[in-house]
Amino acid sequence: MDFKEEAKGKLENLEERIRLLQSECRDRDLIEYLQKLSQRVIQQKYQADLLADELDRSLRMYQNRMQQRDLLEDEKTEEISQGDSQRTLNQMEENEMSDGGLPGQTASVQPTEAIQQPVRPQYTYVSANERSRPEPVLHKKSNTEFTVGAVLLSLLGGAFILAALVVLGVNYMNGFVRGMCLFAFSALFISVSELFLYRRWKMLGSVLTAVGIGGMYLSTVVNYLALHNFPAWTAMLITTGIMVFVVLLSRKRDSALYRALGLIACYLCYLPIELGITNAEFLAVTGMIFLVNVACALLPTRTGQIGISILQMISGAIFAQMFVWRAFWCGVFPVPRIVFVLSSFFVMQLLFIIMMRQKKSEEGVRIAYWISSVFYLAMIYFETAMYDGEKMMFYYGLMAGVAVICLLAFLALLRDGAKWHPYTLVNLTVIILAQFLGRIEGVIFLLALLAFAKLLSLRKPALLLKLNDAALTTIVCFKALAFRFSPDRPDSQLCGNLLFAGVLLSIFFIRYYRTYYQIILTYTIAIFMTFVMPSSMKLPIFTGVLLAGMLLFNNVKKWQGKNIILFNALALSGQIVCFLLLAWPGYRNAYFTYLFMLVFGLGTIILTFHEKYHMNFRCKLMIAAVFLTYLVLIVKIELPIIKSILLMLIALAGVAAGFVEQQKSVRIYGLVLSLVVCGKIVLYDFVDAPNLQRAILLFAAGAIALVIAGIYIILEKKNQESK
Repeated sequence: MDFKEEAKGKLENLEERIRLLQSECRDRDLIEYLQKLSQRVIQQKYQADLLADELDRSLRMYQNRMQQRDLLEDEKTEEISQGDSQRTLNQMEENEMSDGGLPGQTASVQPTEAIQQPVRPQYTYVSANERSRPEPVLHKKSNTEFTVGAVLLSLLGGAFILAALVVLGVNYMNGFVRGMCLFAFSALFISVSELFLYRRWKMLGSVLTAVGIGGMYLSTVVNYLALHNFPAWTAMLITTGIMVFVVLLSRKRDSALYRALGLIACYLCYLPIELGITNAEFLAVTGMIFLVNVACALLPTRTGQIGISILQMISGAIFAQMFVWRAFWCGVFPVPRIVFVLSSFFVMQLLFIIMMRQKKSEEGVRIAYWISSVFYLAMIYFETAMYDGEKMMFYYGLMAGVAVICLLAFLALLRDGAKWHPYTLVNLTVIILAQFLGRIEGVIFLLALLAFAKLLSLRKPALLLKLNDAALTTIVCFKALAFRFSPDRPDSQLCGNLLFAGVLLSIFFIRYYRTYYQIILTYTIAIFMTFVMPSSMKLPIFTGVLLAGMLLFNNVKKWQGKNIILFNALALSGQIVCFLLLAWPGYRNAYFTYLFMLVFGLGTIILTFHEKYHMNFRCKLMIAAVFLTYLVLIVKIELPIIKSILLMLIALAGVAAGFVEQQKSVRIYGLVLSLVVCGKIVLYDFVDAPNLQRAILLFAAGAIALVIAGIYIILEKKNQESK
């Protein structure tokens, strides 16, 4: 019974065979050997084919040995039987002579001695590794030499033979015979390799079969492009048939080489085929390519499955991109092209589902998934931009197709974190298509995506879901500002207001990335409000929104993040920029603007310069004094004496606050400011002022100077008394 073919590549059949032989065998040595072999099968499962060959050889040795032993036993039995008969006759004659008996009288015959069984020789079974290796050690140089000799030379030899046959056919045969001979030679290559060479020399057979597969594809291209033996339809059918054969052969042989070669060659053969066909014919071609890709996905090879799936995912996306461009230049209508894109997109999702559910090389598959997704998004954008027909039906159909495919992928991976990859792809597709829809429709789709992301954020979100939420929020913020910044159409204002409402509602869904959301939302609201306010109120509104954001996010517990200090610093920086812009001459006469800026500036210093806001500056009194001085200097006042009086009041307040808070720097600032103002009064204000203004200025400045001096005198006296 020949078990060799059944044992190849099937460990279960090998184990079953060992158990069967153990139950039938009566040879002790063989039973011991089978037990050891069974343990080796468990420990070395990857050597199933080698063990099967070893078992066949050992079984043949055992059968030959048993046949030889049976022959020896038969010969010995015949010799023993003949010797026993002769000894019996002699003994009878001796008994008759000794007993004096008459001739013909029978005598008692003594039983013969028991026949000894021949001693069974002991046989040693040589291991498979010792049999398969004529030399005990193979060095790396030897391995390299055998690899080059076995693989490279066989590949080159097969390629040269194919090239020779092509040259022979081109020069000495007519067109049809040439083409058919090319197919025949390639088929002969595959047949000889698979039927005769593969069984004895697996590597050589694999290489030659791969050469034959390449020859089949090459023959198709040569017959179509050069020899013109059949039209495009026939070339596509032949290419599809070859690919189906390669899928089945690679599945049977478990060969990643056949599958990879078949995929790449199939795609390359489809590209040069002219696409000047009807829409129905192009859809039929799309169906053939789709079936081939699905067969490759559902009938994978066990060897190299991950690499083949990644190769099919990326190469399929690149091929789809090139095929769509070729179809566009050949005049194929957009709708059939979109059907082809969606069918290829479905294959990518199918491969992603299979790999993710098998938990194989998840990182590599994710990277390949997004590389392929970039090509498909580019194709969708291209097809959408180039479409000139009924746009709404086209866009909605394309969006629905992508959404349905990604929804199926999402449901198939519902218990896996990889389900957020199709969800992200849907978001990107809708964002792209929203650019080509009407403004109101695009805004509605964006708000729907944002609302769905915010609802999903209420649960414990995954990283990819967080990134989706952050990206959608950012896009909505920028789109809201873009609509308000360029109101070139009547619906721009409405679109901007709708998106702005979405921005405001997003504040209530801040749960993670708090600092980022606080920054982007606060600044978006501040900038948006400046667009709807008059020019004189832009800076106060911007400053007020930043102050409100600081108060809100620092006092509500659920919005307080560990990086809130970063938001406070950026909000304070924005306010400082606004105060610097206040010095622009256009605000010289905007007294309400100065008033509101004064209120918001002092409010920021008083309310936020504390430990709770991580801005507990020790010099905040000095900051307040400098701030007030700056505002007085930049404000435009018709009477210069008023500025001098205000500066003297600031100096007085600085001295008083410095003594109360015991901050010497503030007292010195107030003292120096008062002296500078006195000098300004004498050198500048007093020169050109009328007599009445001079009197008022001197009186006010003198009174304030006396108050400052009185403060110093009183406090100095108290210090002396305390000592």
